[in-house]
Amino acid sequence: MTILRALALALLLIATPAMAVEVTVTVENLSPENGTFLTPTWVGAHDGSFDIYDLGAPASQELERIAEDGTIDPLSMAFLASGNFVDGIVLGENGPIAPGETTSLTLDLDTTARYLSYAAMVLPSNDAFIANGNPVAIPLFDEFGTFIGGSFVVFGSDVRDAGTEFNDELPANTAFFGQAAPDTGVVEGGVITVHPGFNAPGTGGILDDAQFAAGDFTEQGYRIARITVSAAVDVTVSIENLSPENGTFFTPVWVGFQDGSFDLFDSGAAASEGLERLAEDGNNGPLSDAFLASGNGMIDATVFGPTGPVAPGETATGTFTVDGSKAYNRFLSLASMVLPSNDAFFGNGNPLAIPVFDAQGNFIDGSYLISGNQVYDAGTEVNDEIAGNTAFLAQPG
Repeated sequence: MTILRALALALLLIATPAMAVEVTVTVENLSPENGTFLTPTWVGAHDGSFDIYDLGAPASQELERIAEDGTIDPLSMAFLASGNFVDGIVLGENGPIAPGETTSLTLDLDTTARYLSYAAMVLPSNDAFIANGNPVAIPLFDEFGTFIGGSFVVFGSDVRDAGTEFNDELPANTAFFGQAAPDTGVVEGGVITVHPGFNAPGTGGILDDAQFAAGDFTEQGYRIARITVSAAVDVTVSIENLSPENGTFFTPVWVGFQDGSFDLFDSGAAASEGLERLAEDGNNGPLSDAFLASGNGMIDATVFGPTGPVAPGETATGTFTVDGSKAYNRFLSLASMVLPSNDAFFGNGNPLAIPVFDAQGNFIDGSYLISGNQVYDAGTEVNDEIAGNTAFLAQPG
């Protein structure tokens, strides 16, 4: 809960899961050019009890099919038969996910599906794979149903060997290297281990092929993939006029979610045209146009009071569905004209002053104070307070 208090107003931000909790899983292949590919990646949301593998134990038949051939259906069927919830496949543009490629899948989830599991085959290989062996390693929701966003990197040291097929790297036996049909390698009958890496260059294996010459994932710091989970939440913006009876009103409030670089104004500098129109007449249209044209954000709106302007004691409220994983939604800017006046306004000149989400996409709890000395004069109109020149006093147009 984020609260902004002022002599003139209070701003309240509340984040709640959207009606349908849409969780987006994004897979980015971080391997270098001529590095490793990934098969389409299986993802499943569950209650924390679905265990894909354990180091030192034999691979299940379902995992064997993924690790040798990238075949997902057996694992998906076992997952759903276990009584767990929702699963899907994150596909690359051409099926496999190439180095440098990013692709996503959105799942509609109930908040009881608290954890994520994933699995993919590393290509080319005999039976190399990535997956989370700990079923509760990737939380999606906390015990209260609040979404937990985040991102993590899968390193080369996280690649596993299923122990089901010998790593001979012969083209006829090696998926994505020349294998003509699934399940054609030499059976190993081993257990799951940390993968030792591809055969050394000069042995005729994977690393001798120019297309995969940068595929040695055992190199220090080698990155296989980044996996990100994000979700849209409903953010309710409530602005309460705290001025006393017979105090100041304010115009419907412009609000915009932005990336932290939308500069609404600088004290001591000339007002922009958009801010001038807001500060003199409460016209938010030009500011909205400038905001959307800036590329700093994609969501903005005007939040109205019960009858338009927000009277002392009234509250203006607007609700927005916002994806906190997007950088352009991380901060809030707002502005409104103080009524009556010639060109008085309030707003946050510092675009970083009101964070809404952290870098991982989690909603931020906090409070912010504004005092009366933070009401600004746009400097665009003389403060003569003549009724015919003063908005909300008697100005006709």
